[in-house]
Amino acid sequence: MGIKSDERKDRRDRIRNAFSDALKLEMPPFNLKGRGYEPRTTLKAHISRLLTDLGLPYVSVVQGPSARHYYPLRLVSRAAQLMNVDTSEFTSTINVSGKDQDDQQNEEPRNLELFC
Repeated sequence: MGIKSDERKDRRDRIRNAFSDALKLEMPPFNLKGRGYEPRTTLKAHISRLLTDLGLPYVSVVQGPSARHYYPLRLVSRAAQLMNVDTSEFTSTINVSGKDQDDQQNEEPRNLELFC
């Protein structure tokens, strides 16, 4: 194997270990569907493929002919923290709240810092 192959394998292992450790550290239950679901995120495709057999909690949401898998944002943030990287390295989209639109209109806009 070449040096780049070894580096990629090492990075894949570190990502898998970080998500596995994050799953142990974050306390269930994970409320990912229904009203008032917790903040959730989709993962970049290559990250999602790496993690398929770890048994991470997710919810599938049908969007047209396909479905998206949403993972708990706190889990993804913890994995990024363990690796000392930005959460955006793993995420594709972020969905902050499952509240009704009426509830959202009554709230003042918030400045969310998702990538602490």
